[in-house]
Amino acid sequence: MCNIGKTTLTKKVYDDYICSQFDKHAWVTIFEEYNERQMLLEIVSTITGSNQEMSDDQLMKIV
Repeated sequence: MCNIGKTTLTKKVYDDYICSQFDKHAWVTIFEEYNERQMLLEIVSTITGSNQEMSDDQLMKIV
């Protein structure tokens, strides 16, 4: 199901509806092979603006 506009549609919904409904929001692109910790770090960094080192449990609690 490549190139049928899934990401484009999702990004449009995110920009037009999600961002206006929530105080905190994050857009993270995830590929077939991904690193869960890196994904959590990106989300927390977007939400908090902080890049400090945290355990996986601390990251999941914030998210």
